[in-house]
Amino acid sequence: AGAAEVGRSSPPRKVQRTELVGKRMMKTFAGHGTFVGEVVSYDQESGYFQVTYEDGDKEDLSRAAVQAGVRRFQQAQAK
Repeated sequence: AGAAEVGRSSPPRKVQRTELVGKRMMKTFAGHGTFVGEVVSYDQESGYFQVTYEDGDKEDLSRAAVQAGVRRFQQAQAK
């Protein structure tokens, strides 16, 4: 039973990552300004999140970049 439990450690991580889907985030693009985007999906194969920004641009980002952007958005909203 112990080996089966070890093999089942992936689903909790998957849930953690997908919790970011639907969140809003902020990112600054040099020379273009700061934009708000929404995390629209998570690609389990690549490990990247797709973000769609207010201007319609899309970008694939790592979990760390998404988490930083979500924190930045939340901090901006708290002010």
